[in-house]
Amino acid sequence: MLPSLSNQLTAELIAPRDRHRLRSCHALEGPSRVNVTSDGLRLTSFCSNDYLGLACHPALARAAAEASARSGFGAAASRLVSGTMPEHLALEDALASLVGAEAALLFPTGYQANLGAITSLAGPQDLIVADRANHASIIDACRLSRSKLAFYRHLDLARAEKHLTHFGPAARRRFLVTESLFSMDGDVAPLLELLTLARAHDAALIVDEAHAIGCLGPSGGGLCAHFGVRPDVLVGTLGKAIGASGAFVAGSTGLRDYLTNCARTFLFTTALPPPVAAAALAAVHTVTSSDGDLVRRALRDRVTQLRSLLALPPDPFASPILPWILGPDDHALRAASHLRDKGILVQAIRPPTVRENTARLRITLSAQHTPEQVATLADAIASLDLDLSHPSATAGPHAEPTSTPSLPLSRGPWPPSNDGIFLLGTDTAVGKSTVALALLHLLISRGRRPVPFKPVETGADPQPSDALRLLAASNRADIPLHVVCPFSFPSPLPAAAAAAAAGLALSIATLLSAAAIARSYGTPLVVESAGGLLSPYSDRVTSADLATALGFPVILVSRNALGTINHTSLAIAEIRRRALPLAGILLVNTQPCATPDQAFNPSLIAQLTGDTPLGILPYLDSPTPDRLAAALEAAADLRPILDRLT
Repeated sequence: MLPSLSNQLTAELIAPRDRHRLRSCHALEGPSRVNVTSDGLRLTSFCSNDYLGLACHPALARAAAEASARSGFGAAASRLVSGTMPEHLALEDALASLVGAEAALLFPTGYQANLGAITSLAGPQDLIVADRANHASIIDACRLSRSKLAFYRHLDLARAEKHLTHFGPAARRRFLVTESLFSMDGDVAPLLELLTLARAHDAALIVDEAHAIGCLGPSGGGLCAHFGVRPDVLVGTLGKAIGASGAFVAGSTGLRDYLTNCARTFLFTTALPPPVAAAALAAVHTVTSSDGDLVRRALRDRVTQLRSLLALPPDPFASPILPWILGPDDHALRAASHLRDKGILVQAIRPPTVRENTARLRITLSAQHTPEQVATLADAIASLDLDLSHPSATAGPHAEPTSTPSLPLSRGPWPPSNDGIFLLGTDTAVGKSTVALALLHLLISRGRRPVPFKPVETGADPQPSDALRLLAASNRADIPLHVVCPFSFPSPLPAAAAAAAAGLALSIATLLSAAAIARSYGTPLVVESAGGLLSPYSDRVTSADLATALGFPVILVSRNALGTINHTSLAIAEIRRRALPLAGILLVNTQPCATPDQAFNPSLIAQLTGDTPLGILPYLDSPTPDRLAAALEAAADLRPILDRLT
């Protein structure tokens, strides 16, 4: 290597090293992907994609050995030259049957499958509309196709529809591209709605089922099979739940023939080794057998156990991927180090793999994990907040101390994604719910499908009444009530006391995970806090802490009555101390009778805080969402807020 080039490369690695983003490969030993050895340490891994534990299944090893004796190891050529073996053809037939397609075509890797399919089907005259949380292989394929590319905010079907409507008519072909189970977020795409959207715009639907094949859907057939969706192009991998290596594209016989002739990553690469194809075929047979049902049930049990131990709401899909978003890169690295010290391997996932300030621990579960191992993981996570408040305990003797008494929180400006708004109050019963109802109605009138989120409600006997009103106002019959309000308590106590009485200690991680589930149903989130700005969810977490962690802009809601000048001024001071992005102050008349102070409150608040309230929401006898929306729109200029959210 030229000295000048070597020096340049060394210099270019300084920046990622200083930003905690310099990566290296850490070797693991042993046949198991759950019980591993690293640098002489025995660890329990919770970061492998071997969801069913098939990577070390004896049936795969036996099939590979038999195929090696029968057909040799390497294919030694591309499929079209002399590389097609009986093992390839048998596996393609089995995969087509697994996903309910006419035909399937093998590729050596998932990356090559996405590149081959998308770059051969789409070109400069075409439009691709894609979820921006898609895997890098999908994003690279879309860019390399040279098509017009329009990303939509994660799971935001309204934005996807806008792209198809605006750019679609001028395109030769239109493609709508998504993962089914998202690899970094663990959430599920609304496949039925995406199919409807694609058909309405004469677009082809491409679905990457990499993380769903084998572990989700009937007989492990994936989420498309679960929803009864037949995409135009289905991509699956063999190196995750299948436990082998390689990938496939499934669809019509015509699609298979087209890719055989036009997909460059199929044409110009050596075929999958026959023993690997044979091992994958053995895994498919296991997946579709009664043994497959048993291991999927074991996986669901482990997912249910961990979510219960972490006080997370049930996941109807039992996704084996659980992201814990920690924000800054160093927080994720320290958390991974903390778990490693306790014998647990979970790698920190940092940008550019995920968006800026969303570094995380990506926890994955396997059917091979024991209940005891899952309990150990939950215990280690439960101690994580406390230990991370002392960086020197996990980051070495030269780490800088922090005065934060709990898990350090990410904070930043108004998020570029604009996928939520947080309603904070100066106190309880100040009108947050009425403002939330109005905002939901206004967003719907602008063509959005907002998601209400009230993480905690007390006095919910028998059900959380505020959350029910929010859900009804959102017109989202597809969202379960427990997603809108994951923690409801019958006792009319402060949130922290009600949770403690129920044996729960709500952490930032728990609340963020619940918010991530709500966000999987779309955006924007309309979040309503419990009580006032500093009302506690636990002895370590307040409403303001959650607002900081989410990073959404906040609207401060104040009761327009005596005392509001003091309460609002103190709340604004705390909001500024935390550098929360303030979208505005709204005053609410919560009583039918006017009082003399109400006319003076806005100007006095403006004098003391420098922030003029957006307006006053009047008292309404019948506060239906439409009436509240009309009254709020008449009383306050909400266009800047609504424009950012739409």
